[in-house]
Order: sequence, then C-alpha cells, then structure tokens
Amino acid sequence: MMAQPRRKVVRFSTHLAYDVFRKRERELLGRPVKVEPEEKPFCALCFTRISSGYRIEDVVSENFTNYDAFGRESDMLCRACALSFKVPELRCRMTDGDAVTVVSGFWIGGGKYRPLKREELADALFNPPEPPFVICITSSPTKNRHLLFRSPVNYSRDAFFVQFDENSLFFDRLKMEGVFGSMKRLLEEGFKLSNVKTGFYGHGDGGRKLEGEAERAEREVMAMRGDPLFDLLLFLLAGEGRGGEKDEGE
Repeated sequence: MMAQPRRKVVRFSTHLAYDVFRKRERELLGRPVKVEPEEKPFCALCFTRISSGYRIEDVVSENFTNYDAFGRESDMLCRACALSFKVPELRCRMTDGDAVTVVSGFWIGGGKYRPLKREELADALFNPPEPPFVICITSSPTKNRHLLFRSPVNYSRDAFFVQFDENSLFFDRLKMEGVFGSMKRLLEEGFKLSNVKTGFYGHGDGGRKLEGEAERAEREVMAMRGDPLFDLLLFLLAGEGRGGEKDEGE
C-alpha cells in the first residue's frame, strides 16, 4: 500500500495566511526588529519563539479593542501575526489601487486566499477547501473587523470551525446541510425568511398552517433556534437571495 503524503501541520491561523501574503511584508510592515534573548523572544499572540518581529504598538492601532488577546509577558509579534493585522484582504477588503471592494468573508488553504461574496458563502461552507484551512465570515463588512487571529486552523472538511464575527462556531457539515435544506424547504413552501427566523407562522401569511413537508422541516429547524449556528445559517440563506426579504446584514 502506498504511503499517504504527510499533511502540513499549521498551529496558528496567521501562519497559514503568511504563506499567502509573505511577499507583502516589507511593503506593509517595513523591516522586522531583531530580538535579543533577554527580551523574552516570543510572540505575544501565538507564543512562537522568535529572533525578529514587530512591536505590538507599531502594528496595532489604539482603536483595537482586543488587546487582551496578547500575552502580557511580551510586547512583540512574530512576522506572521504582525502581517495578519496589516493585510486588508484579511479584513474582507479587496484593494485595487485606490478602489476598495468589501466582501463578506474568505477562506485560506493550500497556499491560496479566496474572497467570498455574500452569495458564495453557503457553497464555501458546504464545499470547504482541503485542510489545513480557515474560514472567516463577517455579518457587517463595513465594521472592518480583524477576524483571522481568532480563527482555529481546521484539519477536517466534515467538522470544522467557522469564524463568524467574534464567534468560533463548530460546524458539523452534514448536520448543518440537513438543517439548511429544511430552512430552504420552508421558503419553497411559500413562507418568508422572518417566519423561518422566528418560528411564528400565523401572521402575515393568511394564517397558513404547517403541514406535511413544511411541518417536518420546521421540527428540524426549531431545534436550532437560539444557537449561534442558526444565525449563521440565516445569514447564508439571506445571502442566496431567498425569502423575499432583506436582513440586517445587507
């Protein structure tokens, strides 16, 4: 039996991104600072031992609200972690000269970065890239969030984490595919996105009752309400233009 090639192990999401964007380090950060052994040479974010890097204060702005993510014993970031805060694409901003296009998410895997438009999110989650990979999604692209540093690195296409805003959500692909299918079924039966969101079907639709396939679909959907994963699935559903309504993320 032929031995399978060993899969590259990447412990931290910013290191996965560094493989893609490392050629822009000098442009975005300048020259790294050499770290002497007595300066506690490790990264405050991923805790990798370093011989050079960048001061946190030179990388992250005063408006950054997650300083608690950095270890207090070091004031340095490794080159990978520092670069992740400077690449606009990792904040869902595609740049072309002075033009900026905002997207709803991205994945990184296999040495590639793929931006994701709102209508592409569902396909990306139900057909993820080969591991190792990360997937980040923002419900409000205009907020310019840093998502990557929060996101775990995934090694399975069947069960993985999705970084949805500030939440790292565990995504069982086959289970979520079933729930998502049931949500779409309710829309196909003529109900609205607001009905699926709330579980209230007796107002604004002629008082229709749930019967047959719609009733079975609602039972599966009902079990998910209140779970942050349900909010993610709603976001995907609205992104596909289903339900005849705009949601708050549009």
